[in-house]
Amino acid sequence: MRELRADFRHWYGVRYEDVAADEAMDLIYCLPSGSAYLAALNPQWAWSAEHGAIADVCDLLLRHERLSATGTTEGAQRVTRPGDVYERRNALEKAKKAKKKMETTKWELVDDG
Repeated sequence: MRELRADFRHWYGVRYEDVAADEAMDLIYCLPSGSAYLAALNPQWAWSAEHGAIADVCDLLLRHERLSATGTTEGAQRVTRPGDVYERRNALEKAKKAKKKMETTKWELVDDG
């Protein structure tokens, strides 16, 4: 709710409480990427389209710099996006669960012969 209040002030210049419920729903559906509410729902929506485009340009510059220095773009750095942090955290949690499952599973020897 806090994010919606902030977004209504920022994007629409009104208080959330001053908008009728049906209009509030329309305004919520029209919030752009980069809004606090959408970022709270999904970290990948935390940046505006403009912010993403700037990161893409930075990525191109980093690849060009790497290509000029080494003759290849392999290993070029990339601007970290909000969704990257979320995905890394999820991947780490999945790896921990898989490791625990492997360690606690009773394994049986299979004879192929």
